[in-house]
Amino acid sequence: WSFGFLRMGTVGLISQALGKGDYREISKIFLRNLLIAFIISLIIILSKDLIIYYINHFFSISEKTKKLIDQYVSIRIFSAPAELIIYVLIGFYLGIQKTKVSSLLMIVFSSLNILFSSYFVLVMNLNIYGVAIGTVLSAYITIIIFLTYTYYFVRSNFQVLPRFKKLFNEKKVFQLLNINSDIFIRTFLLTFSFLWITYQGSKLGEDYLAVNSIMLQFILVASFFLDAYAFSTEGVVGFAVGRRVKKTFLNTVRNCFELSFLSSLVISVLYIVFCKILINALTDLEYIRFLAYGYIFWVVLIPIVASFCYQFDGIFVGATQTKEMRNSMIISVFIFIL
Repeated sequence: WSFGFLRMGTVGLISQALGKGDYREISKIFLRNLLIAFIISLIIILSKDLIIYYINHFFSISEKTKKLIDQYVSIRIFSAPAELIIYVLIGFYLGIQKTKVSSLLMIVFSSLNILFSSYFVLVMNLNIYGVAIGTVLSAYITIIIFLTYTYYFVRSNFQVLPRFKKLFNEKKVFQLLNINSDIFIRTFLLTFSFLWITYQGSKLGEDYLAVNSIMLQFILVASFFLDAYAFSTEGVVGFAVGRRVKKTFLNTVRNCFELSFLSSLVISVLYIVFCKILINALTDLEYIRFLAYGYIFWVVLIPIVASFCYQFDGIFVGATQTKEMRNSMIISVFIFIL
C-alpha cells in the first residue's frame, strides 16, 4: 500500500498527457512506472526476512500468531511484482478515463482471489498457506490478461507501439521520481498511521487487535465507495489541467465534493442501522462483539469527515500537486501521533 504512488503518479501524468494529446508520452509514462514497479518488488522480495523480523520485533503477539505471520508473508511476498503492476495498470486506465476497464481489472483480481483462496483453504485444507497462494496466483493471472489487453489497446487506439527505446529522458524521469517520492512519503505516513493503531492495539492485547481489525473493515468498505469519486476525479482533473480548461476543473471539484458528501451520509446511516448485525457476522466471539459495540460511534462519524479527504486526494493527484499532499500528511500524522 505504501507504493500506491505507482497508481497515483501514473494517473496524474497520463491524464495530463491525454489532455495535451501526447499519446507517445502516455505509453512512455506507463512503461517507466512498470520498470519502477518491478525494481521495487524485487527489493521487497529480497527484504522478506527483514520484514518478518520487524513484524515479530515490534508487535506484542503470541508465538502461534508469529508462526502464522511467517507462513503467510513467506508466500504472499512473491505477489509483489504482480500487485505493484496492477497499481500501474489501474492508474493507466483511470488516467485515460477508461474506468470500466480499471473496475473490471479489480473485479477479476478480487474474484479470482476469493475463488482460489476458498478452494485452497476449504477444499485443499492449506489454511494460511492457501490464502497466500490464492492471492499470488490471482495477481499473476490478472496481470497476464490485462498487460496483453493493454498492449493491443495502446497499439490500436493511440497508434503507438509501446517500446522501451528512448525511455530514459532525464527531465521526464526526474519529474516522475519527484512526484513518486512525494506520494510515497505521503502514503507511507498514512500506512504508518494505520499500523500505529494496530501497534497500540497489540499492546492492549489480542482482543483489541481483533476489534481494531473488525472496525477497520468498516472504514475500508466506506473508502471503496467514497474513493470511487476521487479515482474518477483524478483523471478528469488531470485532463482539465493538461487542456488548461478552468471551467471543467471547477465543475469537477464541486461535483466530487457534493456526491462524496451525500454518499457518506448514506453510508453513515446504514452503519447506524446495521453496524451491530455486521459486527456479529464478522466474529462469533461474544467478548469481541461486546468490545466492538463500544466503538460504533467512530465508524459512523469517519465516513462523513473522510469524504472530504478522499476528494482532496483525487484533485491533488490529478493536478500532480504532490508536494502539498506530502506536507499536509506530515502535519496530519504529527498531530495524530500527539
